[in-house]
Amino acid sequence: MRNYSESLGLDISKSHFDAVLHQKKVHRQFENNPGGFIALGKWVKGHKYSWENILVCFENTGYYSLDISYFFQSNNIDYIQEHGLQIKRSIGFRRGKSDKADAFDIAFYCWQNRSDAKLSSPPSILLSKLKQLNRSRDILVKQRVALRNQIQALSAVRDKAIYSEACKSLNKVIRSIDLQLKNLERTIKELLTSDPGIYKSYRLCTSVKGVALYWQ
Repeated sequence: MRNYSESLGLDISKSHFDAVLHQKKVHRQFENNPGGFIALGKWVKGHKYSWENILVCFENTGYYSLDISYFFQSNNIDYIQEHGLQIKRSIGFRRGKSDKADAFDIAFYCWQNRSDAKLSSPPSILLSKLKQLNRSRDILVKQRVALRNQIQALSAVRDKAIYSEACKSLNKVIRSIDLQLKNLERTIKELLTSDPGIYKSYRLCTSVKGVALYWQ
């Protein structure tokens, strides 16, 4: 653990993030993209700090905070990714919050807990890809179920010509989804087999009776 002289709090959203240096009490907003990450580094250096002396903290916001996590890792920057509830419990509930105010709170929390902070690291890029592909698959499966349910509901239509035409259209969409699912599952299996460690875990899990990669 380094001897930190400053903490940096980030409140991250889809398009931008608010940054606050706790000791300096300064704030600035940046775009949530590689250009914004570089601009953040220049801003930090402009305040006479180096990344070696700063501990960064931000809430886990899923995909929104993933890219900046990889940026910090690749540049050997210490950071902690904390659950929002933990920060709120530590600081207390406040009314009239904003992204800027949240960033100040996160910077304060980071400074107060710097001595016993457990540094974070992002998931492997492969695991991140697998999660995204699985989520896409889940969406397609739900769409297919909804379409099949719609076909069942159409059986109540008395006009057989309309029923036949509607079912024909819906089944065409279902076949398209089946093809997309097949392609996704092939890509997922290729990724699984590309990493020996992950593939070994996959084989161990699926060797258990009743455990499968997919249920539907």
